[in-house]
Amino acid sequence: MAQDVVVVGGGIAGLAIGWELHTRPGLLPEGAGVHVLEAAPQAGGNIRTDRKDGYVCEWGPTGFLDDVPATLDACRRLGLAPRLTPANEHAERRFIVRKGKLRELPSGPFSFLGSDVLTLSGRLRVFGEPFVPQRRSDEDESVFDFAKRRIGREAAAVLVDALITGIWAGNADKLSLRSALPKLAALEREHGGLVRGMIAKRGGRGGATGPRGRLTSFPDGLSELPAALIASLGSRIRVGARVTTIERLGQGGFRVAVDGAPSLDAAAVIVACPSWFASPLLAELDAPLSAQIDGIPTVPVAVAHLGSPARTRRVSSVSDF
Repeated sequence: MAQDVVVVGGGIAGLAIGWELHTRPGLLPEGAGVHVLEAAPQAGGNIRTDRKDGYVCEWGPTGFLDDVPATLDACRRLGLAPRLTPANEHAERRFIVRKGKLRELPSGPFSFLGSDVLTLSGRLRVFGEPFVPQRRSDEDESVFDFAKRRIGREAAAVLVDALITGIWAGNADKLSLRSALPKLAALEREHGGLVRGMIAKRGGRGGATGPRGRLTSFPDGLSELPAALIASLGSRIRVGARVTTIERLGQGGFRVAVDGAPSLDAAAVIVACPSWFASPLLAELDAPLSAQIDGIPTVPVAVAHLGSPARTRRVSSVSDF
């Protein structure tokens, strides 16, 4: 029986999984290999960088936070550590458009009090967060419900919703707090509230949130990361290889059918592709799982790049409300 592993999907998840299997000793039986199959003409998924008129333009994510040790370790192993480029200080300035006006998000409590990003009552409600009782229920809640309860409806609708839209392109009413923002849930659970938790963290008594990461990329854009993974995998990754079916073999293992190419037999198959692609592939293997995956909502995202001469002020992020 074949001992190889097939990874369906060549986005950042599939590339990282395939690379770990290929490079980490002991993860695969001796003599076994890994095959990463990507349906698109190029791998990398939503991570793609273009250069136009001197600007570095990202199609998807613009970087990653450097407070996750595994990510930094991967960069080191890939030889990318010397190329890590933290975001400059201008990237810390954030703006939203509200009621037809561009408004800068405050950077601290004093600037927040004088900011017009929220109404006066909305700002005062945020400052009342330390006096909000701790929630005693162990049940999960949505990100929006948590924010509304802790800092008020207006701040939840304007500030938190912008955060959720920018990171997940999702709905704060639907996203699980424990899944999306577990560190915020931990602040209330361990310290009774957000402000008290942050004070405890600064004093070295809590550490509920851990170190705050800094957005990090590379000189030629974030696509340097998938490019390094692709180079390391070499011939183990195939693009233009659209998987059509995954069949369980009677003697154990799986047969992966590829459109216009010979099938692959494997001891294990890892499905690392979008839900809308994964669900039909798993329908015959595990109908309940396929149905659950089919219920994962996805939305299209449009990315607009704004360029200006270096002498002007930089706007790092704009959301419209």
